[in-house]
Amino acid sequence: GKDVAGVAAITTNLGLDIQAAAGIYANVSYNYKDKMPITSDNVNMTTSYNLLNAKLGIRQSISRHFDIDVYGGASNLTGTQYPLMVFVNQLPDAYLPAPLKTNYFAGINLKYNF
Repeated sequence: GKDVAGVAAITTNLGLDIQAAAGIYANVSYNYKDKMPITSDNVNMTTSYNLLNAKLGIRQSISRHFDIDVYGGASNLTGTQYPLMVFVNQLPDAYLPAPLKTNYFAGINLKYNF
């Protein structure tokens, strides 16, 4: 009659990808995870959480052999505290919390086409 430790009853992932003709693209993702027990007796639980992530970029062919992709984005836009890793059936608080603040990233990819 107990829930399985380390397994949330409800997990939802929704995403939206947009691609424009000029090579501009955007990705938005939403993740929800219900509370879950971290011990087999179901006494110790995590909290439920929502995450919102986004990325914006542009891809262009700069020659016959080279493509470039420049992008930037953010993870955890709502600043939600959530468990990144849960160690099931260990100590009552055996988990690693994810960063509380929004994490920003950017990058450039250069691709060579044979």
